[in-house]
Amino acid sequence: MIQGDKFKNFGQLVFCVTVVMSIFSCQSVGKSIAYNVYDKAGLSFMYPLQFICNYIVGPVALLFVDYIMKRMKISLLLYIGSFQAAQYLFGSLLVSYCVEYDKSAFFCPTTQLTIIIAIFTLIGGVCGCIFFIAYPVYMNSVSNQYNKTIYFGIGYSAYLSSQLIGNLIGYLYFDKISQFYFYLITLICLVTIQPLLFFLKEQRKPEEMVKKPLKEHIIILRKTLENSNFLLYIPYLTATCMVAGAYFNMSPTLLRIVLGQTENDKTSILYMLSGSGCVFGGIIVGKFAQLTSIFHSQWILSMIGVLYFITCTIAYKYMSLEMCFVSGFVIGMYMSGNDTVVASVVSKLINPSTEYFIADDMCTCMGYAVGAIIYLLIDKHEFHYYLIMLAAQLFFMMALALNAQRRVQFWIKANDK
Repeated sequence: MIQGDKFKNFGQLVFCVTVVMSIFSCQSVGKSIAYNVYDKAGLSFMYPLQFICNYIVGPVALLFVDYIMKRMKISLLLYIGSFQAAQYLFGSLLVSYCVEYDKSAFFCPTTQLTIIIAIFTLIGGVCGCIFFIAYPVYMNSVSNQYNKTIYFGIGYSAYLSSQLIGNLIGYLYFDKISQFYFYLITLICLVTIQPLLFFLKEQRKPEEMVKKPLKEHIIILRKTLENSNFLLYIPYLTATCMVAGAYFNMSPTLLRIVLGQTENDKTSILYMLSGSGCVFGGIIVGKFAQLTSIFHSQWILSMIGVLYFITCTIAYKYMSLEMCFVSGFVIGMYMSGNDTVVASVVSKLINPSTEYFIADDMCTCMGYAVGAIIYLLIDKHEFHYYLIMLAAQLFFMMALALNAQRRVQFWIKANDK
């Protein structure tokens, strides 16, 4: 290995992840507290509903993403995709306006408000499909066989560490001004930062930019989903993302139960700690995969998931705020570790082509959507139902990982890395 290859395009990676981190820091400023905004307005169902709308549109939208990816520069794709960061801010902005200023506005009745936010979230879900394909494709294009797993680890840790930065800002300033103006200023900051993405250079190879008819793209995607190795991977991927959904569906509920109410400053602290966990999780799991194997890193990820279950159980049993905060740090590690494992499996064990990232994102959307539906159904139940569901998801995730690892084709590809 040439030493320079290990750090090739590192500067471009740093610029990209810094801009992305800044954009999603704006999202995190208001997204974490959005649960409290909805809950105080009697709309607690809105939070899991947005998750469902965000991810359920994914499988359909992703049928067309490969067609779009071949026709646009990566900078434009990331710019369009980054509007996904605005959906929770927009929903909270509308709710805040209705609560603080004019309840008689045409969009303030619950039905109209739900429909408007759901439509905007569906649009945001389409943008998210573009972003979460373009982002790993860009990281893949600037990396090589010597630095791929660690580059993915840095990329996803930076993206998810926006939770730390965003919630720190939210903690310091949320109660200083009205909720409406807080969300309005945050949205203005978001759209101001987004154009920096146009400074990214196209790194994809010419053969990756070959334009094909839409019908051919759909046929290629169908064949991708029929790939024997990928078929082994689909159930595991779906299960890991169902567990990851606890980040925004289970953690705020646990905090509300422990406190007996929603408190914005405590919510910000919870997600600041989650953001700290995100910083370490992706890099640790990525480095572990680089030094040993990707399959070993899957078990590290599973142990982090089990640790989250244990900390949540202790926090609920003893109504411990401190242990609730610890659980936030742990699920943050799981989130960035999960994204790193998922991207590494696709790029190193299966195929680094764009269509495989698209198929991967389809499974991710399915996992998050199913998880959000489950959380919506048990929203008014006792918290031990959440723990039972999390335990079942962890069990199936580990069983599916074991099944995939025992298959000969996966092991051959793992040993060829």
